[in-house]
Amino acid sequence: MINDQGFHTRIESAIAEAEKATSAEVVVVLTPASGSYRDTDLLAGSLFALVALGAVILAKLQLSEYLAAGLTALAFGFGALMCSRVAGLRRLLSTEERRLDQVRTHALVAFHEEGVTATSQRNGLLVYVSMLEWTAEILPDLGIDEKLPQAMWNGLRGEMIAAPNHQALADAVISTIAQCGEQLAKEFPPGDEPADELSNRPRIRG
Repeated sequence: MINDQGFHTRIESAIAEAEKATSAEVVVVLTPASGSYRDTDLLAGSLFALVALGAVILAKLQLSEYLAAGLTALAFGFGALMCSRVAGLRRLLSTEERRLDQVRTHALVAFHEEGVTATSQRNGLLVYVSMLEWTAEILPDLGIDEKLPQAMWNGLRGEMIAAPNHQALADAVISTIAQCGEQLAKEFPPGDEPADELSNRPRIRG
């Protein structure tokens, strides 16, 4: 989904359509993960190594110290590599609180680094989607925050998080963009001249 050019095109078209009715700007950021989770990979490696060592001991295998150590190291490397490649395992070995905190932090960083604040009316809106954590954030700039309640954005965020699979999530992102446009149009109607201040192309981070 992150590297799906067809999905990127759908996002760009959805933003262009949404912004026809509003002077506000919608920015979409997609990322495979909000953070490295290197510690989680190491934890998985340690668990695999302990299991391998325990299996050697319980099976009473007559292995040399060097072979046992090598087997344990191999199990550690395999576990760490598997965790780095399998999002479900990283989620299993990390707390929900940690994942949500990381997404929130990285969304705030993206909000500034991707120039969401660089509109003349401070009416930029960030839709941030992080795949590993399977969650999202919708962050409005000051101009929007003064006129539209955060609870509304939280509701739209919930629709994306509730998606059961990648296709449903992709569709939910497109739907969210359209609904954001509808809400923004109420307070930020289009000006006399179209002013596309921020690119409609989704930003890929990480």
